[in-house]
Amino acid sequence: MELWCVGDDLFSQGMCKAFFSAFESTSDFELQEENKPGNLIVTIPENVGWKKFGKRTKIFYLVEFSTSDDRVFMTSKGWCWHKDYATCANQILKQTKIAARSYHVSGLETHFTMFFTYVQESKLTLATEEVFLIHKPKMTREDSQK
Repeated sequence: MELWCVGDDLFSQGMCKAFFSAFESTSDFELQEENKPGNLIVTIPENVGWKKFGKRTKIFYLVEFSTSDDRVFMTSKGWCWHKDYATCANQILKQTKIAARSYHVSGLETHFTMFFTYVQESKLTLATEEVFLIHKPKMTREDSQK
């Protein structure tokens, strides 16, 4: 698995730091330094978005899941509060587990919405994440007999 993150502003840099840290601290994935055939590539392709809500700032992110040949097969969006980037990073870890499974499975729905509930530091946060899967058409019986 490879990780890529784009970001040149303060919010995006905070997100990228948490993103890399989350993946480095889990044993669920083996990180690779170079683009090898078969690698799953997880990318935050643009600066994160943000919006003020009173004294708080909500951070919005987009993540793409692609193959080593640059074929994006899934995208996902989510959010967390500024200075709580670990929540976004943990959302992306969960989304990556889904992407890793779908990377090897065909016939999935092309769009679905997932609701995750996260509890961190005794605060309950409800996040809605849209996940889009782009996949090959279902294999027909004739295809499987070839």
